[in-house]
Amino acid sequence: MPSKKDGSCIYLNSNNQCDIYEDRPEFCNVKRTYKKSAKEGLNMSYKEYCKLNNKLCNIMIDKLNIDKSYKIDISEYDK
Repeated sequence: MPSKKDGSCIYLNSNNQCDIYEDRPEFCNVKRTYKKSAKEGLNMSYKEYCKLNNKLCNIMIDKLNIDKSYKIDISEYDK
């Protein structure tokens, strides 16, 4: 995906919302990729899948030195 100078997606607006949400790429649609993975034998709940996906995004943010404000608090999944 093309990105801004801070490493964030070029389609992320100033409110941290996606400007192309309805037409976003396949990998941005967690629910769609979960359903596909579940059909292929993935053995985890949707909540677990979302938590893992967000954890991986946070790791990528760190590795690519993207502004930390884009990180997602995954502790919310444990409530």
